Amino acid sequence: MKNDKNEQLVVVTGGSGYIAVNIIALLIKEGYPVRTTLRTMSLIYNLYKLI
Repeated sequence: MKNDKNEQLVVVTGGSGYIAVNIIALLIKEGYPVRTTLRTMSLIYNLYKLI
């Protein structure tokens, strides 16, 4: 089985939280595709700014 980063989707809950934002940024930098959850869509702009 191939263990390629680009094929391993990582899901991070609470994506607008301080810890989650830093984890998401690190995962993206390392080449992982990331999905996250947000309580409200208005928080997505804060997430974009931090990443």
